[in-house]
Amino acid sequence: MTDQRDDELLRDQPHGRRGRGGRLIGAGRTGKYGKTGPAGNAGLARQLRIAQRRPQAILKITRYGHGGNKILGHIHYVRRHGRLALENEVGEKIHDVRELRELVRHWTQQAGAGMDEPGAEVKRKRRVTAHFILDAGAEAKPEVLTAVVRQFLAERFGEKGHEYLFVRHDDTKQPHVHVVLNLMDGQGRRLHTSVQEVQRLREQFAETARKHGIEVDASRAWERGKSPARSRGLMRHGAPKPARWTREQVRRGLAARKQRLLSDAALAAARGDRTRAESLRTKAAALRMRTDDESVRRVVAEKRSPAPSKPWEVARARNTDRVATAFRRHAADVELAAKVTTDDARKILLQRAADRLRAFAGKVRPTPTRAQATVVELQGQREQDAGVERDQ
Repeated sequence: MTDQRDDELLRDQPHGRRGRGGRLIGAGRTGKYGKTGPAGNAGLARQLRIAQRRPQAILKITRYGHGGNKILGHIHYVRRHGRLALENEVGEKIHDVRELRELVRHWTQQAGAGMDEPGAEVKRKRRVTAHFILDAGAEAKPEVLTAVVRQFLAERFGEKGHEYLFVRHDDTKQPHVHVVLNLMDGQGRRLHTSVQEVQRLREQFAETARKHGIEVDASRAWERGKSPARSRGLMRHGAPKPARWTREQVRRGLAARKQRLLSDAALAAARGDRTRAESLRTKAAALRMRTDDESVRRVVAEKRSPAPSKPWEVARARNTDRVATAFRRHAADVELAAKVTTDDARKILLQRAADRLRAFAGKVRPTPTRAQATVVELQGQREQDAGVERDQ
């Protein structure tokens, strides 16, 4: 029995708890901050793909084009400066640079922009194109990937009047496709690429890939019981690091806050309030990044315990627990369906699906932060040093 047979058999048989309106509730729509919501019509097949840990389909917007010359420069890059031919929405191969330039000029005029990039005096740059990458995993053959992308783009954008260009790159570790999409459709309406819309496009791309025999999934990180990659980074004075910050920006922010505290301490000392001045100096001296090795070593040395749980770490653990609970409930419902069915072949498939869901639930673990990983490493090193001392 293969995973494909499981999905084909159970695709239209959504087992699980049902909430308001009869909608399925489960891991398919577990919220980012630990809130469990309705799974819609995801069905058991979605949970099976997550439990099987299938490769994730990639649809990533790398940039937006505002001026025609910038768009044309990116097109020259993806076509490897003339070595590759781009394909448009009607299946035509385009080699001529002049034809590409006229096409980009038409797109910019349609969007109300120009060939030159808007200057700093323009408050909001008008988006003309979206440039994104499509990848169906290492097991996808180049010719099959091209067919998947061609069908996906035609069904999602071509039928609505969007013009686009795409080209496949085979000179990397695994084949992928670059797409340049005109955000204006045939009726002059603009496509808004929100986070939710990009996720819907990713799920549609994965569904098209599965129709061509490429077994990929398009679930989000917290649906698999993991934290998003952007939340595993630095922590700044009791708050998670935003995705746009860098370590140097965090350090500059801490330095600015420390300077403000020292300035307030100087003013308090000038007024004769020595107690407040000393308190402000103590706060300024205690400011440091929570992921610094020195801070972590101090926590381990003083408390002899892992790093204290922060609110976002508690929420992440709660989300992981709810995902695992939802998968266990799905497994119990599938087992119940296996007991009441009279078809022996179907009973075997349902029982195997329940075992797979329960096994996945047992392996769901919260992703440790860098500080927690450092604490575990230091504790292991301390225990190892203590063992060496005992042996000596």
